[in-house]
Amino acid sequence: MPEQLKYEEMLRTVGAVLDQTGDDLAVLDVWPHGVMFQSVGRSGRHEMALPEIQRVSQERQALRGTGTSSTPEGLPRFEWVLRVVGAELDRVQQSRFGLTVSRSRVIVEGAEGYQRTFEADELTVLMREAVARRRAQTSVE
Repeated sequence: MPEQLKYEEMLRTVGAVLDQTGDDLAVLDVWPHGVMFQSVGRSGRHEMALPEIQRVSQERQALRGTGTSSTPEGLPRFEWVLRVVGAELDRVQQSRFGLTVSRSRVIVEGAEGYQRTFEADELTVLMREAVARRRAQTSVE
């Protein structure tokens, strides 16, 4: 059985897929063993089970730090936006979430009553904090 990923890594990986498709809006159904999502644009409906998410995640890890970017300059990458939202969802520890995602807002509804809207300014702060934590960890290692 595949090792369970945190929502942070699952959503980061799905965000990278959305960045590659070039779509600007998506609806996600997220649970511990996979993600089903539909994006507005040419890509349509996708379902990613945990083994596929893990494979794509490993492929993405190999690319990190190479400076490759598939998002037009100035637009936040879904990979970054969904990573910080996923980290917040890991703290909530509910079993399933529905997300409506754009580059400037993420609306989350949890199966056990959790509701939260992450607006652009909050997402920016969360992304900056994540970068600062990453730099601090790197400098310690």
